[in-house]
Amino acid sequence: MADDDRLDRLEKKLEAALVELERLKAIEAIRDCIYRVCRGTDRVDADLVRSAYHPGAQVHYGKMFDGPFEDSLEGGMRHQAAQSQRQHLVGNITVRIDGNTAVAESYELDRHKTPMGGEIRDLILAARTLDRFEKRDGEWKIVDRTKVMDWGRTINADDGLYQNSPLATGSNDRSDPSYQILP
Repeated sequence: MADDDRLDRLEKKLEAALVELERLKAIEAIRDCIYRVCRGTDRVDADLVRSAYHPGAQVHYGKMFDGPFEDSLEGGMRHQAAQSQRQHLVGNITVRIDGNTAVAESYELDRHKTPMGGEIRDLILAARTLDRFEKRDGEWKIVDRTKVMDWGRTINADDGLYQNSPLATGSNDRSDPSYQILP
Protein backbone atom coordinates (compact mmCIF):
# COMPACT_ATOMS: atom_id res chain seq x y z
CA MET A 1 0.00 0.00 0.00
CA ALA A 2 2.89 2.38 0.75
CA ASP A 3 4.17 2.01 -2.81
CA ASP A 4 0.69 2.88 -4.18
CA ASP A 5 0.57 6.02 -1.98
CA ARG A 6 4.04 7.00 -3.09
CA LEU A 7 3.13 6.47 -6.75
CA ASP A 8 -0.07 8.54 -6.32
CA ARG A 9 1.94 11.40 -4.73
CA LEU A 10 4.47 11.29 -7.56
CA GLU A 11 1.70 11.33 -10.17
CA LYS A 12 0.10 14.38 -8.50
CA LYS A 13 3.44 16.17 -8.38
CA LEU A 14 4.02 15.39 -12.04
CA GLU A 15 0.53 16.67 -12.94
CA ALA A 16 1.15 19.88 -10.98
CA ALA A 17 4.55 20.34 -12.65
CA LEU A 18 3.01 19.89 -16.12
CA VAL A 19 0.26 22.43 -15.33
CA GLU A 20 2.91 24.91 -14.14
CA LEU A 21 5.01 24.26 -17.24
CA GLU A 22 2.02 25.04 -19.50
CA ARG A 23 1.35 28.25 -17.53
CA LEU A 24 4.97 29.37 -17.92
CA LYS A 25 4.93 28.54 -21.63
CA ALA A 26 1.78 30.64 -22.04
CA ILE A 27 3.32 33.60 -20.21
CA GLU A 28 6.41 33.42 -22.42
CA ALA A 29 4.31 33.22 -25.60
CA ILE A 30 2.33 36.27 -24.46
CA ARG A 31 5.51 38.20 -23.70
CA ASP A 32 6.85 37.25 -27.13
CA CYS A 33 3.72 38.79 -28.73
CA ILE A 34 4.26 42.02 -26.82
CA TYR A 35 7.92 42.13 -27.83
CA ARG A 36 7.09 41.41 -31.51
CA VAL A 37 4.78 44.43 -31.62
CA CYS A 38 7.60 46.64 -30.29
CA ARG A 39 10.24 45.22 -32.63
CA GLY A 40 7.92 45.41 -35.63
CA THR A 41 7.02 48.99 -34.78
CA ASP A 42 10.67 49.99 -34.41
CA ARG A 43 11.63 48.38 -37.72
CA VAL A 44 8.41 49.55 -39.46
CA ASP A 45 7.65 45.90 -40.26
CA ALA A 46 3.89 45.51 -40.64
CA ASP A 47 4.09 41.72 -41.04
CA LEU A 48 5.95 41.36 -37.75
CA VAL A 49 3.41 43.56 -35.93
CA ARG A 50 0.53 41.67 -37.56
CA SER A 51 2.00 38.34 -36.37
CA ALA A 52 1.10 39.26 -32.78
CA TYR A 53 -2.64 39.82 -33.42
CA HIS A 54 -5.49 37.41 -34.09
CA PRO A 55 -7.81 38.28 -37.00
CA GLY A 56 -10.57 40.62 -35.85
CA ALA A 57 -8.50 42.16 -33.06
CA GLN A 58 -9.48 45.63 -31.84
CA VAL A 59 -7.17 48.49 -30.79
CA HIS A 60 -7.91 51.58 -28.73
CA TYR A 61 -5.39 54.40 -29.12
CA GLY A 62 -7.37 57.26 -27.61
CA LYS A 63 -7.92 60.18 -30.00
CA MET A 64 -5.64 58.64 -32.65
CA PHE A 65 -7.63 55.50 -33.48
CA ASP A 66 -10.30 53.21 -32.09
CA GLY A 67 -11.36 50.18 -34.10
CA PRO A 68 -10.14 47.10 -35.95
CA PHE A 69 -6.40 46.46 -35.69
CA GLU A 70 -6.08 45.84 -39.45
CA ASP A 71 -7.57 49.28 -40.18
CA SER A 72 -4.96 50.92 -37.93
CA LEU A 73 -1.88 49.14 -39.26
CA GLU A 74 -1.16 51.02 -42.49
CA GLY A 75 -1.57 54.45 -40.86
CA GLY A 76 0.47 53.33 -37.87
CA MET A 77 3.33 52.17 -40.07
CA ARG A 78 3.21 55.45 -42.03
CA HIS A 79 3.34 57.38 -38.75
CA GLN A 80 6.34 55.38 -37.51
CA ALA A 81 8.15 55.74 -40.86
CA ALA A 82 7.86 59.55 -40.58
CA GLN A 83 9.98 59.34 -37.43
CA SER A 84 13.45 57.93 -36.99
CA GLN A 85 15.52 56.26 -34.32
CA ARG A 86 12.40 54.99 -32.57
CA GLN A 87 12.65 52.50 -29.77
CA HIS A 88 9.93 50.90 -27.66
CA LEU A 89 11.28 49.36 -24.46
CA VAL A 90 9.03 47.07 -22.45
CA GLY A 91 9.52 46.93 -18.70
CA ASN A 92 7.07 45.42 -16.22
CA ILE A 93 4.71 42.83 -17.70
CA THR A 94 1.93 41.43 -15.54
CA VAL A 95 0.03 38.47 -17.01
CA ARG A 96 -3.09 36.71 -15.72
CA ILE A 97 -4.21 33.53 -17.49
CA ASP A 98 -7.67 31.97 -17.34
CA GLY A 99 -7.90 28.92 -19.58
CA ASN A 100 -7.48 30.01 -23.20
CA THR A 101 -7.78 33.72 -22.39
CA ALA A 102 -5.40 36.07 -20.66
CA VAL A 103 -4.89 39.72 -19.80
CA ALA A 104 -1.62 41.62 -19.56
CA GLU A 105 -0.46 45.07 -18.52
CA SER A 106 2.89 46.15 -19.98
CA TYR A 107 4.87 49.26 -19.15
CA GLU A 108 6.69 50.92 -22.07
CA LEU A 109 9.21 53.67 -22.48
CA ASP A 110 9.00 54.90 -26.07
CA ARG A 111 11.48 57.21 -27.78
CA HIS A 112 11.00 58.76 -31.21
CA LYS A 113 13.10 61.27 -33.09
CA THR A 114 10.20 63.35 -34.38
CA PRO A 115 9.61 66.44 -36.51
CA MET A 116 7.76 68.93 -34.27
CA GLY A 117 7.14 72.62 -34.88
CA GLY A 118 9.79 72.89 -37.59
CA GLU A 119 12.41 71.17 -35.42
CA ILE A 120 13.55 67.63 -34.87
CA ARG A 121 12.82 66.68 -31.25
CA ASP A 122 13.20 63.62 -29.07
CA LEU A 123 9.72 62.57 -28.01
CA ILE A 124 9.83 60.35 -24.93
CA LEU A 125 6.64 58.69 -23.73
CA ALA A 126 5.89 56.52 -20.74
CA ALA A 127 2.94 54.38 -21.71
CA ARG A 128 1.21 51.15 -20.82
CA THR A 129 -0.58 48.62 -22.97
CA LEU A 130 -3.57 46.74 -21.61
CA ASP A 131 -4.00 43.60 -23.68
CA ARG A 132 -6.50 40.79 -23.88
CA PHE A 133 -5.14 37.58 -25.41
CA GLU A 134 -6.70 34.39 -26.69
CA LYS A 135 -5.13 31.06 -27.46
CA ARG A 136 -6.45 29.88 -30.82
CA ASP A 137 -5.11 26.87 -32.69
CA GLY A 138 -2.34 26.64 -30.10
CA GLU A 139 -1.18 30.29 -30.51
CA TRP A 140 -1.49 33.12 -28.01
CA LYS A 141 -2.17 36.44 -29.73
CA ILE A 142 -3.70 39.81 -28.93
CA VAL A 143 -7.45 40.24 -29.48
CA ASP A 144 -7.86 43.66 -27.84
CA ARG A 145 -5.28 46.35 -27.02
CA THR A 146 -5.66 49.67 -25.22
CA LYS A 147 -2.74 52.10 -25.03
CA VAL A 148 -2.56 54.47 -22.05
CA MET A 149 -0.06 57.32 -21.77
CA ASP A 150 1.21 58.10 -18.28
CA TRP A 151 3.55 60.97 -19.19
CA GLY A 152 5.54 62.44 -22.06
CA ARG A 153 8.44 64.82 -22.68
CA THR A 154 10.17 66.41 -25.63
CA ILE A 155 13.81 67.41 -25.57
CA ASN A 156 16.27 68.68 -28.16
CA ALA A 157 17.55 65.94 -30.44
CA ASP A 158 21.35 65.92 -30.55
CA ASP A 159 22.60 63.74 -33.40
CA GLY A 160 26.30 64.13 -32.62
CA LEU A 161 26.59 60.96 -30.54
CA TYR A 162 24.57 58.89 -33.00
CA GLN A 163 26.38 60.13 -36.10
CA ASN A 164 29.79 59.62 -34.49
CA SER A 165 29.04 56.27 -32.86
CA PRO A 166 31.78 53.63 -33.08
CA LEU A 167 29.00 51.01 -33.14
CA ALA A 168 26.99 49.87 -36.13
CA THR A 169 23.82 51.94 -36.39
CA GLY A 170 20.27 50.70 -36.66
CA SER A 171 17.91 51.29 -39.55
CA ASN A 172 14.16 51.69 -39.88
CA ASP A 173 13.56 48.64 -42.02
CA ARG A 174 14.67 45.08 -42.82
CA SER A 175 18.21 46.30 -43.54
CA ASP A 176 18.63 46.64 -39.76
CA PRO A 177 21.42 44.33 -38.46
CA SER A 178 18.88 42.47 -36.28
CA TYR A 179 17.38 40.81 -39.36
CA GLN A 180 20.68 39.00 -39.94
CA ILE A 181 20.08 36.95 -36.80
CA LEU A 182 16.29 37.25 -36.32
CA PRO A 183 14.73 37.07 -39.79
